Amino acid sequence: MEILIRKAIIEDAKEISAIWTVICAERIYSAVDKPFTTEQEQKYISSLL
Repeated sequence: MEILIRKAIIEDAKEISAIWTVICAERIYSAVDKPFTTEQEQKYISSLL
């Protein structure tokens, strides 16, 4: 299996939000208890570019 690590782009926001949803639902490995929406994730990624 090949793993590619790259910087996130705005188009990744939906998938990143889906990952946050799972992490928050587990309530084990994160202090975050409410996942970011796609729009919030897009805004965050935009701030990093």
